[in-house]
Amino acid sequence: MIARELGIPAVVGCGDATMRLQTGDRVVVDGGRGIVKILESTKSVL
Repeated sequence: MIARELGIPAVVGCGDATMRLQTGDRVVVDGGRGIVKILESTKSVL
């Protein structure tokens, strides 16, 4: 992993992220803590 060699934070192994995130979603990524938080979703709520 390049991030480890360079000593920079990274989020890896996100499992189902491609099913949970949609194009246009606004997210915050905290690589130091390994957290991805959805701020605003483009999914419509029925």
